[in-house]
Amino acid sequence: MRQARYPGVRLQVLSAVESLADREHQERVWVRRELPHPDEVVPLRRLGEVFGLLVDELGDEPDEVYLADPRWEEVVNRSAEALAVMRANESTLPMDLSDS
Repeated sequence: MRQARYPGVRLQVLSAVESLADREHQERVWVRRELPHPDEVVPLRRLGEVFGLLVDELGDEPDEVYLADPRWEEVVNRSAEALAVMRANESTLPMDLSDS
């Protein structure tokens, strides 16, 4: 049996595909903007502001271009902020987020 070369990336793709395969999740999270914890909204929006701008401007550029952009450090910082809030909320999340 062959092992995944980049298991972390595979988990990210799996999560994205699960979201795309779940219409109820899309309505709840994408349309109604219901998140497990309201305190996660602000740091995720702050991350989206800087990351979204980079994606809009850089598009299909290779990863090296993103990492070399001087704004990438702000993406890292805002990601760390959002991650800290999300991790702080982990103990109160339901086991199956599709049922939240």
